[in-house]
Amino acid sequence: MGFDEKTLTQIDYYRLRETIAGFCFSKEGQQELLQREPLTDIEEISTLKQRAYEWTIYINSARKNALSAWEPVLPVTDLLSVSGYALELEEMSALGSFCTIVENAKTAIQNAAQSLPLPQLEQLSADI
Repeated sequence: MGFDEKTLTQIDYYRLRETIAGFCFSKEGQQELLQREPLTDIEEISTLKQRAYEWTIYINSARKNALSAWEPVLPVTDLLSVSGYALELEEMSALGSFCTIVENAKTAIQNAAQSLPLPQLEQLSADI
């Protein structure tokens, strides 16, 4: 069961979604969030609430921020599947920067999970 347009407007969903998207670290994340519709699956909602709770614990721990902004890489990753395509310097740089940011985030979360209750984030970082 989804929500009708009138309900979404009454609860100011679109304005809230846009405000939250402003906190994303990447343009791709912003675009993804702006396309989201309200969730109705209770399990998915519970999982995401727990993940948000763990991020709150991490952020409030006064540790160095695990995430950094990055340039869009989805177009570059699509090009990697093209046989014979050679990445341009800018594309290679964006991809390398993204990989470094991912590795730094993974390490930061795994280190923090040694002393903070972050089971979901620790599992997500291990799966990267």
